[in-house]
Amino acid sequence: MDKIKNMLQERCDSTKILTKDSSGMITYAEAHNFAKKMATLINGCNVGKSALLLVKNSNNYVLGYFSLLYADKVIVPIYYESTPTEVESVLSYCESNFIVCDCSSEKFLRNILKDIQYSVTLLNIETTQIINLNSQLRNIVNSIQFEKQLEDVVLLLQTSGTTSSPKRVMLTNKNLISNVIMHTSSVNLCETDVSLIILPSCFGYVNTAQLLSTIYVGGTVVYYDGLLHLKRLINVINQHNITNFTCVPQIVKIFNELNTEKTSLLKSLRFVNFGGAALRKDDLNMLMSKLKGVQLIQTYGQTEASPRLTSHCFSKENPMSNNIGKPLDGVQMKVVDKDFKELPTREVGEIVTRGSNVMKGYFKDIDKTKAKIRNGWLHTEDLGYKTEEGDFFFLGRIKNIIICNGLNIFPEDIEDVIATFPGIKDCIVIGEEDASAGEVPVAKYSSVTEIDSQKLREYCYQFLSKYKIPRKFIRVKSVRKTYNGKKIRE
Repeated sequence: MDKIKNMLQERCDSTKILTKDSSGMITYAEAHNFAKKMATLINGCNVGKSALLLVKNSNNYVLGYFSLLYADKVIVPIYYESTPTEVESVLSYCESNFIVCDCSSEKFLRNILKDIQYSVTLLNIETTQIINLNSQLRNIVNSIQFEKQLEDVVLLLQTSGTTSSPKRVMLTNKNLISNVIMHTSSVNLCETDVSLIILPSCFGYVNTAQLLSTIYVGGTVVYYDGLLHLKRLINVINQHNITNFTCVPQIVKIFNELNTEKTSLLKSLRFVNFGGAALRKDDLNMLMSKLKGVQLIQTYGQTEASPRLTSHCFSKENPMSNNIGKPLDGVQMKVVDKDFKELPTREVGEIVTRGSNVMKGYFKDIDKTKAKIRNGWLHTEDLGYKTEEGDFFFLGRIKNIIICNGLNIFPEDIEDVIATFPGIKDCIVIGEEDASAGEVPVAKYSSVTEIDSQKLREYCYQFLSKYKIPRKFIRVKSVRKTYNGKKIRE
């Protein structure tokens, strides 16, 4: 794991600020010395190859991350608000008996792991205390086969897919370093950049394109904590001279409150990246009018690709919201049909990719790995097309397509329309089995107040073909989503 560790070690004498949060700041030198000390402590414990990292977005996350790297452990980051069942499931599946936590998660873990049938060791990264739970019980011993599968693996990242059964992706030194270089080059990230982290640190994009990329160039990471609202975000950007941040489309609406004259206050802000899903046209137009002078960049990728694949900088001349741009340097992409034949420009097919950033495979799942990586190409399971200029356009997930009377319906097209109806907070469109049509679209939405379904249906008729109109409109309390804002389509 030397390549990733070297990011910090190369600046082990630097007094440059590495990371900041509401509690203070830590220099590169301080982080290096702390991680080195904790690695010695970790290696003195009788623990296995993989280790869970359950620490909230903060300086402590960086310290815990590099402490595990220095100890040559495979890091398994987990969402800070995971349920007890989810934590126990990851612990068991990854055959881990070691968890790096903070004070808050220590209390949570002590409670949920008291009845587990094997010993687990905790390292509280805040207090540097080692806690042995159920030490009288058996210890997990990793097999030789287990160790071999994780050879050169740095991270076991959860896929950010739209199902409730995510897989663990094995990412190596080569995967991460190559993607870091691809990303930093695409956005011209440099030592003077200050990156604001808003999204969960266990999110693949945050790991590579924010945390590791910023450290790679010698920049500074700032963690945003607390509720996200515009006034506080502006204050944080100005206070720390933030040059960039990343967010998912679901949270861009906070910029609706931004007065255009206040845009000049964001003097340090250079670019904003968007990931997780495509921006809606109305949101993009709003952002372009509000954040003048700030580059708005749509990124596309998958956890299995470390995750960055493409980049597209929006402009008035090229405002297409589903344009995901051109592949990053070192990434190969093409559009193929079901027989893996490359399609001409403008023809819709599956987007496939290859490069040094593509994962080693799915942990403990050879069959799914073989299905995902075929002929040396990673199958994204996304539909799209390529233009004559080399730009790729994303249309939707293959598995999300609703086939109604033989016609393909992209649920995203319907969702974009419903989302613009007054009073709608969020919506999702899924396919429902139908005896005559095969499948029909059904819309579920959350709203501020009760909405007349007939008026909503009539509104959809203004923008959609008849066969795309949802057969049902169902009001729900909220639309279920993954930890990084993707809709769960089940």
